[in-house]
Amino acid sequence: MLATPDGGRTWTPITQLAACLTQCGAGAEQVTDIRFASPAIGYLYDSFASSPLLLTTDGGHRWSVEPGRATVALDVSGGQATRVSASGTGCPGPCRWSIDEAALGSNAWNTVDVPATTNHVSAQLARQGSASYTLFPGNLASGAGSQQADLYISQAGGAQWSHQSDPCGSPGSDPDDAQAIAAAPDRVLAVLCAPRHGGPGFLIVATDAGASYGNREKVPLAGGSQLAASSPTSLLVGNAGELGPSLYRYRFRLFHSNGGGRPWRAVVDQDSGVSQVIPESWDSRPSPTAGGSPPPAPFGLPPTPEPAGPDRDFSGRPRPVSSLPAPG
Repeated sequence: MLATPDGGRTWTPITQLAACLTQCGAGAEQVTDIRFASPAIGYLYDSFASSPLLLTTDGGHRWSVEPGRATVALDVSGGQATRVSASGTGCPGPCRWSIDEAALGSNAWNTVDVPATTNHVSAQLARQGSASYTLFPGNLASGAGSQQADLYISQAGGAQWSHQSDPCGSPGSDPDDAQAIAAAPDRVLAVLCAPRHGGPGFLIVATDAGASYGNREKVPLAGGSQLAASSPTSLLVGNAGELGPSLYRYRFRLFHSNGGGRPWRAVVDQDSGVSQVIPESWDSRPSPTAGGSPPPAPFGLPPTPEPAGPDRDFSGRPRPVSSLPAPG
């Protein structure tokens, strides 16, 4: 893990996580998302609900494994953390979703809503002031219902939630599906949409916390999955990597608009290579010392005895890791 003190111009390693990002080997913890509420308090979790929530209160040098439900989405605002949690892996089998809140740096979560959604496999969460938004994107593989998204909105700091059907379009033979949400001050909610059967995506923006939406504005890339907003007019849309012209080549693109979707300007267009995954049999553990004591503990945690078998302890031995995309 690396940290930046100057807005991304320079980066410094602060810890070694015994985890991987994707295609984890047997016994490895998978982590996909990170969220810091302050320079000291941060959260690390897996949006696929396959690993426990991790919490740091010292800027990321030490992480503790938090017991309880799996966290799949998390955001912070107003001195509180809000998360979407699931009962375990294997969603939607069923996930038994809940929306929970806790004070920053605490693992004492209080359930504030239990969505009726059952046939979705992922969730997104955005907070801005007293407004909170939770999107459950549709699961086309479920075969249940319309496979469209469900949106839950709270304007009371998370105390009360209301349900809204997929804001991108009504069910039908060729529906449009919500892919991502972003929140901005003054009750601004942006939604990224995609036609289910192909074609250019678009976004819609509300300035009344989702009560009504403006015109559809086309986005300049297919397969967009990332969205950010700082106002109704300042918007960013990106992708998670389009398959490039050859194996292990991916194209990452990011576009910005200062006009609410008219026009768009490319700010990132990068073709990157991805190294092959390290085999599961590979072991990163250093050899034990001559006295037979455990090897040095990873990422600043105190040494712990070697576990007798596979476990879910981030403070134990290092796990096999997957390699990251190489610089372009």
